[in-house]
Amino acid sequence: MEIRLRPNTRDGKRKLMSAASVLFANGSLQGVSVAQILEHSGVKAPSLYHHFQDKEGLYVAWATQTLAELGADLKSATSIEQFINILLDGARVDYLQINRDLRDLSEQVNRDEIRESIQLNLIAPATALIKTLHPEITDEELIEEASFLLHAAMYGHPIYASMRKGTRINGRMATWLANKNSGGTKN
Repeated sequence: MEIRLRPNTRDGKRKLMSAASVLFANGSLQGVSVAQILEHSGVKAPSLYHHFQDKEGLYVAWATQTLAELGADLKSATSIEQFINILLDGARVDYLQINRDLRDLSEQVNRDEIRESIQLNLIAPATALIKTLHPEITDEELIEEASFLLHAAMYGHPIYASMRKGTRINGRMATWLANKNSGGTKN
């Protein structure tokens, strides 16, 4: 037996996700109120609770969907520069803000779901790309380089790169980020 949602029910979920993409993308979990979500989406509270249980449920749905969309693009990157461009130009999600918001999630299962999404959609594509470009890299270096790549790109801050001596790819990345931030490269 197929259960059909009333058209306005599906529309309510879509409107809530649309509001989440605007509000959470520009703020934190704690910085966005249920009242703001309802006002921005134009739906009533029962719709929020029906589809997502609460604000936290909506946040988790938004974060995991947004990370999945970003991850799909990151998996197509064939160079470090392209990977960074996708992170910077996409700007759909502030990975660092989501990371900070983890502590504000009341349910461990929600924290775990977002951490799993970060692993699958940010860390895995970073490690896969680095391993493809540098097959000689050790597993320990791989994790270090992937962490560096994500944090340096998300901060857009080449100074962070200059503090990390001795890794295989960060010098090139730091130079590229410095040029990009100063307008010296078009990549």
